[in-house]
Amino acid sequence: MKKTTNVFLMILYVIVAILLVVFIAQNWQPVNINVLGLKVEGRSFIVFLVIFALGFFSGWFWSYLRHSRKAMEEKKHSGRVKYSEE
Repeated sequence: MKKTTNVFLMILYVIVAILLVVFIAQNWQPVNINVLGLKVEGRSFIVFLVIFALGFFSGWFWSYLRHSRKAMEEKKHSGRVKYSEE
């Protein structure tokens, strides 16, 4: 079972690598971006990867804040006695 899983993962990694190479090859041309007066020039695949990374990390940070706030509230309320209605 473990060997078939390893083969499946290897095939999946190769497919992802091929798709990444195709993505880079098709998006090699330079692009200009103007945001709030800031002008940036770069290859389009780099721009796409930066935008993806910014979205990923902002989502991760939002989730981290939510979970840390929830943990703080649970810690604050853990000292109270909870009564159940039976």
